[in-house]
Amino acid sequence: YYILGSRWGGEDGKHWEDRLPNMVGRRCLEVGYAWNRRSFKHLYCQPEAEIVSALKKLGEPAPSYNAHKWFLNLRPGDLVAIKKHGSPQGNTPLLVINGYARVVSREGAVYCRGEAHSINADFLEHGKEYSFPLGYGRTIHRLTNPDRIRQIFSPVIGTQAATVRVAPPTRRAQWHRRAALLSVVANQTR
Repeated sequence: YYILGSRWGGEDGKHWEDRLPNMVGRRCLEVGYAWNRRSFKHLYCQPEAEIVSALKKLGEPAPSYNAHKWFLNLRPGDLVAIKKHGSPQGNTPLLVINGYARVVSREGAVYCRGEAHSINADFLEHGKEYSFPLGYGRTIHRLTNPDRIRQIFSPVIGTQAATVRVAPPTRRAQWHRRAALLSVVANQTR
């Protein structure tokens, strides 16, 4: 379960572009960092530390490698809430969600490089806005708290506790070990 921002800021920090219509039209999720970089296909499903290290070597700033370490680990079946904004109203946190998507594989690919770094997705709902008294300001967040997941994703999964499953840390560690092993094998093969 993830939250992904859909508004990208201009270089002046004042002008924002809502990318949700583009994402829905292209049937993919996008992240607005590393525009001048070619494909990160070789980093897809790699351990977070490896992604961060590779992007640091390229000179990417902290917001970029912090966003990509989770974005490049989205897998088919993951649910993503699309954030319109997470700006507080006075002293009250406010999260506005304006879409929900499920990560999918298309023609054997999940990640692709189009207009932006993209992950294939099917949109479950978009066009409505849901507000929550929660604070999530960064570009992407991985959710692990079942209560927060239930609250944020209730418009698409209902309120049944049984539908909320979070991979335990040991399972996520297995995925990362498997990705690292595949990377080592691929390097040895080359």
